[in-house]
Amino acid sequence: MSSIYETLSKIDMGQKVKDVQGQKYIPWTSQWGELLKIYPNATFTIHEDDIGNPFFVSPMGVTVKVSVTIEDITRTLTYPVLNNYNKSLKVEAWSYTTKRGEVQVLPCTTFDINSAHMRCLTKCIALFGLGLHVYQDELHPEEDLVDSKQLQEIVNKIKEKNMSLTEVCTAWQIPKIASLYASNFENMMQWLETQ
Repeated sequence: MSSIYETLSKIDMGQKVKDVQGQKYIPWTSQWGELLKIYPNATFTIHEDDIGNPFFVSPMGVTVKVSVTIEDITRTLTYPVLNNYNKSLKVEAWSYTTKRGEVQVLPCTTFDINSAHMRCLTKCIALFGLGLHVYQDELHPEEDLVDSKQLQEIVNKIKEKNMSLTEVCTAWQIPKIASLYASNFENMMQWLETQ
């Protein structure tokens, strides 16, 4: 587990972070894609209740449960099904009282459940280290950038492939090649080789 964590916790997911109404999150597609680049045999499981529903019902609300397995190590996380105001959703509508009056919370839908699965998946992957820094309110992990030798190798490969620095930076969503983290050097070189 320590080698998986060491590998994944150094990957910068900061450029993948989305901000919606002050809520920062990593899209599940970005996180799953990054994970598969390093651990292509990783899998995830969406758990079902006793009668086959992909969710669990309690008086407190509806929850989902997801497990991620990387190299025979499994982490499992439960996550509540929430609306866009972060209120727990239930099978039936419910309400609560505020200073402005009663607020109605609609029952959960299959879309809400699917969204909760994907949020649970990203947080479960973070338990292995990938993107964990985002949930610690740090956009980027502390890590070394490529050194001058690695930088020169990348620039040489870009020239060999008749590509421009701007084109590569845009594809990798980095401001300049020198801002690439050292842990992404091999991935960059492999990517350039396929271009």
